[in-house]
Amino acid sequence: MKKYFLLAVVGLLLLTGCGKNQVVCTISVEENGMKVTESIIGELDGDNKVTKVSMEYEYNDAETVKQLCDIVKISFPEAECSGKKIILPDAAAMLEDEETKLVGLTKEEFITYATSEGEGVTCK
Repeated sequence: MKKYFLLAVVGLLLLTGCGKNQVVCTISVEENGMKVTESIIGELDGDNKVTKVSMEYEYNDAETVKQLCDIVKISFPEAECSGKKIILPDAAAMLEDEETKLVGLTKEEFITYATSEGEGVTCK
């Protein structure tokens, strides 16, 4: 019985992504009458340093994503559009410049960067 319980817990963690070591910072904004939730996700290694950065934009409806998807893919061909979300799987290149490097930041430094981008940003 304990074995089945343990397998169920491990399965649940794998399905929900709870086993991932990441920090997610989000903000909800209103753009042209539409609510958009923007997330910047930093995947962390065992030392709590950022190894990969992605971004997600979630809209109220899937039709908006369909309309925006082709436009976004002109600048970011790797963008993924699914349902109500537009996902940029490798956002570090888009966000980084000579002064700002996100990959290699500690979790705390990443949170400081994300929350400095505007009011209302929350990180988990």
